[in-house]
Amino acid sequence: MTNTTKDRESEMLLMRSPLYTEVTGYIGFQTLTAAIERKYRVRAVVRKEQDVLELQRKIPAITSALAQDQLELALVPNF
Repeated sequence: MTNTTKDRESEMLLMRSPLYTEVTGYIGFQTLTAAIERKYRVRAVVRKEQDVLELQRKIPAITSALAQDQLELALVPNF
């Protein structure tokens, strides 16, 4: 497999990665947890850096998902 093919596959995977909001709430957290357990690559939005620490405290799999690039968190602060 060439690098170009591999790059295209990575781009396609990223395009198919779901984006979750409200992951610190009950439903968002349950959905995020289920996606990580099923090995989906996930993008999620949090409002505060403290939310990231809280998510990691709730479930250790989040820390490993972040380390393995299975989970990408975006910080979008309140205005």
